[in-house]
Amino acid sequence: MTANDYPTAMRVEYVLQCMAANGNKPEMLYKCSCSIDEIARQVSVDTYVEGNTILQLMNVGGEKGGLFRDPEEGRRKAGLLKKAQALANNKKCFFQ
Repeated sequence: MTANDYPTAMRVEYVLQCMAANGNKPEMLYKCSCSIDEIARQVSVDTYVEGNTILQLMNVGGEKGGLFRDPEEGRRKAGLLKKAQALANNKKCFFQ
């Protein structure tokens, strides 16, 4: 797995969402770009897509949400993505 396996559009979408979540400040372009590069080094594109989908749908309430919250494999992939994001954001890219 190389960092270049993520499609450009996926990287751009991540950076735009990351920037929006952090106040759309110009310096966030660099921090968010760094973040997706680090995530790409740690998890495959398939794990990223599946983990990101699970994380977004875990908040759906009721029985339908359980389809995404309950399966062990989905929780594992979501956990891998969260761990990669935390490492990228806390230790590599979002330093003070």
